[in-house]
Amino acid sequence: MMKILPVVSIVNIGAHSCELLREVVCQDQDGREVGLSYLDVLGLVRERYPECKTSVRSLQWYNSDMKGKGESLPVRPRFSTREYREE
Repeated sequence: MMKILPVVSIVNIGAHSCELLREVVCQDQDGREVGLSYLDVLGLVRERYPECKTSVRSLQWYNSDMKGKGESLPVRPRFSTREYREE
């Protein structure tokens, strides 16, 4: 029997990615808002859309595009921040 996969819109994946990139999980010692790392965002996007081809580079593009449009985004850590999100 052939497996039928649901059609996932790229717009939905992009919107979900941008929503996660905007999320603030904590503040650093200087009071700056800290978001999820790119790897954490990628993991969450792939959990929701396992068939997607999203990459860290595409997340970086979304982040840069939103900043270019004047959005204020949290800083991206180099380490995982997922444990803060789950509190």
